[in-house]
Amino acid sequence: MQVARAYILAGRQAEIPDLLSKINDRFNYAVERGLLADGAAIRNLVNKGDVMAAVNTALRIQSPGKRVPALTIIAEAVAGVPGLPDEKLLGLGSE
Repeated sequence: MQVARAYILAGRQAEIPDLLSKINDRFNYAVERGLLADGAAIRNLVNKGDVMAAVNTALRIQSPGKRVPALTIIAEAVAGVPGLPDEKLLGLGSE
């Protein structure tokens, strides 16, 4: 969103669809290769419509301190709340 706003302010809004397409391609590439942070991968499951797989993944996390944020990510994705940047979603995996 911040990048899109910057493009609009710079008068380059015609480039936004291409930019979003490239971002989507890179995201899918990272998903397919397991390169995403755990929280982003959980959110991606929800975005693809597999909410139960996301819930089951979160429930397998042993640490309550990591499980609760994972479930929060799921709830936000279901509610359509914009997600955090990937760097904020690091480290949710099981210990």
